Amino acid sequence: MREAFLQHGGELMGAVLQGDDNQKFKGGTFITDVKDSDYDYVRSMYRTIGIESFGSFVE
Repeated sequence: MREAFLQHGGELMGAVLQGDDNQKFKGGTFITDVKDSDYDYVRSMYRTIGIESFGSFVE
């Protein structure tokens, strides 16, 4: 997956930008050097509302 975004990010973003609703992503890029720990702040926010398991969406 990471290689696809690295090698074809421009093409993929071009596909995302099809249609008026997605123009908000214009100028966007795909970040490919993301680590699991980069999401720790999100997990912290979920823990604040009492969510300890991250295997499904909050309902």
